Amino acid sequence: MRRHLTPSLAISMIALFVALGGASYAAIKLPKNSVGAAQIKKNAVDSNKVKDRSLLATDFKTGQLPLGETGATGAAGVTGATGASGAVSRTESHEG
Repeated sequence: MRRHLTPSLAISMIALFVALGGASYAAIKLPKNSVGAAQIKKNAVDSNKVKDRSLLATDFKTGQLPLGETGATGAAGVTGATGASGAVSRTESHEG
């Protein structure tokens, strides 16, 4: 059985070559990292378009991420050695 070139096959092949040609042209002609924040319209990227677990905490402004739960209180530390007698702390005033 001999296969014939049908109009639907011809149109689909033309569409395939146009699509592949456009992507190839963009891959070859566009400079590396030429598409960035300046070319993206406001609100064009939403949560549906961002891959899960691809963002880091540094990608968010301060206060945008919720805080985690407070952890359990740790055990008390060992008591330190007694300081020298007559020592003055920095917060005390010697004016008199």
